[in-house]
Amino acid sequence: MTAVEQSGLLGELSASEAMERDAILGMGGRMAASMRLAEASTWPAGMLAELWRWACWLVMVRGYRGQTTAGNYARALISLGGWLAAQMPSADWRAINLDALEGWLKAMFIGRRHGKSHRSVACSAVKSFYRWRSHRGRGRDCSLGLVAPRVDRQIPRRHSDRELRAIFAVVESGRTESLRARDRCMLLMLLTTGARREEASRLRISDITLDGAIAVVKIDGKGAKQRTVAIEGPVIKALLTWLEVRATIATNHDRLFVGLQQLDNPPALSVGGVERVTARYAARAKVRHSGVHVWRGTFATQLYDDGTDIERIRIVMGHESIETTRRYIAVSNRQRSVRLKPYRQHAALGTAPEGLPRWARQLEGLGDETA
Repeated sequence: MTAVEQSGLLGELSASEAMERDAILGMGGRMAASMRLAEASTWPAGMLAELWRWACWLVMVRGYRGQTTAGNYARALISLGGWLAAQMPSADWRAINLDALEGWLKAMFIGRRHGKSHRSVACSAVKSFYRWRSHRGRGRDCSLGLVAPRVDRQIPRRHSDRELRAIFAVVESGRTESLRARDRCMLLMLLTTGARREEASRLRISDITLDGAIAVVKIDGKGAKQRTVAIEGPVIKALLTWLEVRATIATNHDRLFVGLQQLDNPPALSVGGVERVTARYAARAKVRHSGVHVWRGTFATQLYDDGTDIERIRIVMGHESIETTRRYIAVSNRQRSVRLKPYRQHAALGTAPEGLPRWARQLEGLGDETA
């Protein structure tokens, strides 16, 4: 008998809820890992079963699937459950007050030194959990009035053309043809679709429709929102080359990108694997910034520089709010061209640019240059 069965969790869940639990654990990924960790943790009575019901709602209703957000949310509740069990063992988690939740957030900062971003995600998770319970008549919303730490919004990064050339040059020095084909294709797909790391990891061969020199990529985005992005040019050649290699690899799934360490039925490349590939080539190319999000920022800014309107960029990026898209275009070349011209500054200072011809200085009333 497992520890979960001994704790009585499966007895607290209905038959359908137990099936949903099995489905999530069978999916793998960060969400499954988080829930396995939850089942191995200490909980106040009844809270683990409620966490499972909420997790099933996140995955099956909100459509988070195995994404990073859902896994992080689950881990935040694990942190809260453990803190309550250790610090307030007699408190009822169904009716804790705001002071208790704020005490937990303070403990995350003082005891574990978690930053503002981590604590903000944890706060959002707790609000989601208790709001979900309240809307279903399972108890009051204990998180009402809980304020998350204000997180500084950083300007998104992007790769310059010089950096991109350096990265792709390193890709071509890969140790095997299959590795070069996979990584060349993946990086070009990131560049031309703006896919998130979870989206790139879940991309299936069947999600791509080839139509001559153009292909359409169907992307399963956040919150069960699908979008399509058209691609053309060198990425098509890279895709066809990788598909030829991919066809020689025997797998029981049709994920586009697979790990290459395991020859027999290799798994799909994980979210962390996608991130590690981008980081590895950035480091070898001596590029300062790395990560899938930098490629996503590059995709958005290059579209904007090429004259694509911001609403269309929002759609292909999968943003819910156009304000999120505006943060990306702030670092575009087109945006950088919006600057006050030097002649305005010279007019304010009563000076002239260095090396101005004598006739121009006289025209500006600046007198003659002396040797």
